[in-house]
Amino acid sequence: MFTEESQKISNNQNCYIPTQKAADMLNVSVPTIYNYIREKKLKPVYEDKWRIDRSLLFREEDIMKLQKELKKPGLTRSEVAKKLDVSPSTVTNYFKKGTLPFFIQQYKGRNLYFVKEEDLSEFIEQNDSNKKRHMKQFFNKELSVYLYQRYFNKDTNEMARVMELRNGQGKVMTENGEVFTINDLLKKEFKPFENIEDKEYITRKGVATFTFQRPKFINSPIFNLIELFYQHLGPKNIRMAYDDNQIYLEIKPIVIEVENTELFETEINLLQQNLVEGQVSSRHNAILIESDLEPMIIHLPRNFKNKIVSEAIRRGLTIEEYAVKLLKQGMETEE
Repeated sequence: MFTEESQKISNNQNCYIPTQKAADMLNVSVPTIYNYIREKKLKPVYEDKWRIDRSLLFREEDIMKLQKELKKPGLTRSEVAKKLDVSPSTVTNYFKKGTLPFFIQQYKGRNLYFVKEEDLSEFIEQNDSNKKRHMKQFFNKELSVYLYQRYFNKDTNEMARVMELRNGQGKVMTENGEVFTINDLLKKEFKPFENIEDKEYITRKGVATFTFQRPKFINSPIFNLIELFYQHLGPKNIRMAYDDNQIYLEIKPIVIEVENTELFETEINLLQQNLVEGQVSSRHNAILIESDLEPMIIHLPRNFKNKIVSEAIRRGLTIEEYAVKLLKQGMETEE
């Protein structure tokens, strides 16, 4: 026989929210609902945990209040990565460098990194990621002229550097601040300080990426770094873009052997400070530049593997690219 209280509950059960529906409304799992109860974030209608159809009951206004409290305080790291079309590890590097403001806050029982919408908008405006995709020409194969390459005039003892290069045309600046064209550079009998040789394409997967403030003067150590890459990598293993303020650089993984890395302390520090994605380390006689990519071997059911292969081909992606995309989407769903 029903008690008066249980009869009242039965008559009004449609006014209350059962556990599963509460979980659906909050976009969490049922065990998380029980965690909220233990953490005093959510209170069942009846303290004695009376159940109807094996379900706790909650007031709708309590669910709505918690829903408001649980609203995401900003964009997660994965959401930021998706908007910028970069990997989550690249976003982490932005955090470490202080170029993208973030905060850590508990959300759905986990401490997560968040970015405010307005901070991301400002970051995109200041660091237009589209510039990075439109890599400009940085060498003229016919003339063997490279952007930021040094030239020397033995007659006048002058040093000069190529500061701009577009469609074979560009600007050259001397140590004294004189500016002239590429054609004038050749007419004035300037010769390359060092010849740049073409190198074989490096087949190792991944790249390391850097963003440098674009120097105004030709003796900047940033330019020395770029020349170092020219010497050891060749143009096939480098992608470069620039605007009025920044230089965007992508290079293949490389071990640059030197006599003594202490002589390159400034350059190594610059690489580490301006690293966007990848790793930079040094030995006593070498500078190591690597990508963030690491192998991960998994075994899949044959039908599932064939489905991934077919879908990758349909989308015009490599199997690896499509598999990584699926993993990223799965991680974003988890967050």
